[in-house]
Amino acid sequence: MRLHFVLFAAAAAFLATCEAVPAAGRSELSKMVSPTSAMSTNAVQNTGRFLRTSKTAEDENDDDDDNDGEDSDDDEERTFDRNIAKWRNIFDDYYRMGTSVDDVAKDLGAAYYIGKYGKNLGKLSKKEEYQKWVAFKAYLEKIKNGEIAAPK
Repeated sequence: MRLHFVLFAAAAAFLATCEAVPAAGRSELSKMVSPTSAMSTNAVQNTGRFLRTSKTAEDENDDDDDNDGEDSDDDEERTFDRNIAKWRNIFDDYYRMGTSVDDVAKDLGAAYYIGKYGKNLGKLSKKEEYQKWVAFKAYLEKIKNGEIAAPK
């Protein structure tokens, strides 16, 4: 067993004192991949996604009129308006028949997905049935507030 240690120590000492020279010349070394370029492969793979990490000149100048909360509300409201316009005929029929929100959820099949996914809005909001039901609730709210005329 001691012989193994002696041979191992001799091999380590030989490798430490050996002046090994790479076979590649100076010009060939510059063509090799650097460690930093290997780390940037994530940037190349995620080219479809651009996340701004610093402010641009425009962002620095318009801080006074930023209304971050209102922008998200406007986007959400535009989505509801688009969905209401898309399904307006169906919603008008439900309104004329006096169908309740719960009955509409059952009729559209949204009640099933609400029971299945519970409060997981990520999965729930991807279902068209749920989107219709939420748009119907927004439709009724707009009629109540006088933003949309009630169908006759």
